[in-house]
Amino acid sequence: MGATAQLQPTTTDSAGNVLTGRTVTWSSNNGSVATVSGSGLVTGAGTGSATITATSEGQSGTSSLTVSTVPVASVTVSPTSLSLQTGQTGQLTATPRDANGNPLSGRVVTWSSSDTTIAKVSGSGLVTARAGGTATVTATSEGQSGTASVTVTFVPVASVTVSPASASLQVGQTTQLTATPKDASGNPLSGRVVTWASNNTTVATVSGSGLVSAKAAGSATITATSEGQNGTSSITVTQVPVATVTVSPASASVQVGLTVQLSATTKDANGNVLTGRVVTWSTSDATIATVSTSGLVTGVATGTALITATSEGKTGSAAIAVGTPPPPAGCAPTGSGVCRYVDAVAGNDGNPGDSAHPFKTVQQAANVVNPGDMVIVRNGVYTGDGNAVLSIQRGGTAGALVVFRSQNKWGAVLDGQNNLSADVLEIGTDHVRVEGFEMKGSNHYGVDPSTGTNDIQIAGNNIHDVGRYCESSGIGLSAIDAYSNNMIIEGNWVHDIGRFAAGENGCQPGNDYWMNHDHGVYNGQGTNIIIRNNVFYNITRGWAIQRYGSSVDQLYIVNNTFAFPNPNRDGQIILAATTTNLFIENNIFYLPGQNVGISGTQSGSIIDHNLSTGAVGGGGTGTNIENTDPLFVNPSTLDFRLQAGSPAIRRPFRFGRAWPDVRPASVSGVPQVCRPLPRAAPLSRRRRAERFRISLPGSRLRPANRGLRGAIRHAS
Repeated sequence: MGATAQLQPTTTDSAGNVLTGRTVTWSSNNGSVATVSGSGLVTGAGTGSATITATSEGQSGTSSLTVSTVPVASVTVSPTSLSLQTGQTGQLTATPRDANGNPLSGRVVTWSSSDTTIAKVSGSGLVTARAGGTATVTATSEGQSGTASVTVTFVPVASVTVSPASASLQVGQTTQLTATPKDASGNPLSGRVVTWASNNTTVATVSGSGLVSAKAAGSATITATSEGQNGTSSITVTQVPVATVTVSPASASVQVGLTVQLSATTKDANGNVLTGRVVTWSTSDATIATVSTSGLVTGVATGTALITATSEGKTGSAAIAVGTPPPPAGCAPTGSGVCRYVDAVAGNDGNPGDSAHPFKTVQQAANVVNPGDMVIVRNGVYTGDGNAVLSIQRGGTAGALVVFRSQNKWGAVLDGQNNLSADVLEIGTDHVRVEGFEMKGSNHYGVDPSTGTNDIQIAGNNIHDVGRYCESSGIGLSAIDAYSNNMIIEGNWVHDIGRFAAGENGCQPGNDYWMNHDHGVYNGQGTNIIIRNNVFYNITRGWAIQRYGSSVDQLYIVNNTFAFPNPNRDGQIILAATTTNLFIENNIFYLPGQNVGISGTQSGSIIDHNLSTGAVGGGGTGTNIENTDPLFVNPSTLDFRLQAGSPAIRRPFRFGRAWPDVRPASVSGVPQVCRPLPRAAPLSRRRRAERFRISLPGSRLRPANRGLRGAIRHAS
């Protein structure tokens, strides 16, 4: 393979006479084995057989040949010996030859060392000296081999030079160091292992290849070590100086008592952001605006202040305009009235009571209100002095009510803390509206307006856990006392009223106070009482609405939901005193039983267009849907919305429309009833239809796990 042979063609005529000067062409039938030139020179290309054909004037002759590999007869290694120092390298070359000593190309050669701890050899014949001693390096091809002797002399490292010997960097920059091990004569030694270290990695770190990274201002020494010898480089790191400081936002407006956050960005001369720099903040006028160490600006008084951020002598600033906050949404005083604010956490009763400086207690606001004022009570728990959590003795006028409003629906909690003699809310004046509170924890009354007061509105509240200690009097208590004229009770959730379990506070079945009545609403006297759009449930020791005492004219009970009644009574509404112009309409009574009981002298009673799972009862005139499930979405979770197939939706009710597919009260946000309303006035029957068209968005409460049985009817 690789050898050549010259073929000679001979052309003859039909008589066998040699013909000269004729053109001959050559071809091979297997070019991978043998090729042929135009002159008949054959070259072996690979092992195997081939036929070479010579053609002239359509006549041809052939020659068969076989190509075989010329075997390697010997291997020569050059040079035959190497002398190296530890870490140095030397290149060996191997030449395979045939029996005649001719070099053979293209042959595979492998290399090996007799002692790789002294010298190792690569696949290309590169020898690396590793330790003092002698090793034989062998090159092998087709079973033949040649050798070279390698002698390695160990020269110890006598010194290490690091370049550059010193460097100055700014934080964030890098520089490459180079270490050169040398012998005792100062000659560089190659191939030696070098390790790198920094004596102060907070200032500068170094990689395994000698790359130094500046981390913080200061000095560090970088050391290169090889075979116990060291070289060093001194590194000095300085901060990249701050060139500019930018404050964002560059200008802002903030209201008195509120805050705005500023941020400062430090940059170098090239505009690159610099991190970790110390920034200090200052204000041009602390009476207008203050600033914290973190850049939080607080408005103090109306005006403009310049807030400045400083870093390394450079400054940036922002202009802050401070304005007086407008009354927040939901505060709508009437006439000359003002907004007053209460905050259980951030307030102080020595404050003026404005939005930025609220009172701490609701009572302090009640002590100073004037007609038309609105008191916004922020989230928190408010307790009283032992007589009442809140006692309102300053009222409004017919055209300018005093309004107390929880800023967030049921976020302000009036907690009676189960005081034996304290009301949650006591009202001893006229023209007052209280809305959106949670009221709880009274062992007396929940809401107690004084007898004969006028124009009292209790709206959108969550009133619960009003009951009695068994040691208290036998007079019935209630969540809401209704002894006022022109009183509106609307959009409230009234639930879990009365003692809840045998043994609580000494109550046992059969003792003197076990059957004391604790009602939802107790109406003892008054004129024009409107009870609408409320939810009553779990009134465990009384009735949802108790009508008793002096005579009452114009009592409207409309659009309420009554559920889960007193298990020891049979009704939700009891009427046991003279009432003229009584209207019980568009209510839903849930759970079987009779729901309205009437005794005493009643005049003009209309009990109409109510729906009940039992009998409505109570007499009066009107048509009701009885013994029918209203198909609430899920009454067990207090979801009193009506399903699509509810009979209350299918059948038009008194006011010429179906009942709305919503529950009559809301617990999500201040509902639409939580707004000042004009003083209630007596209504003609002709006007009742429009006045009572009220429906509120629904929500849910977690159900109490009790009182879920029994009929709903009057019990004497």
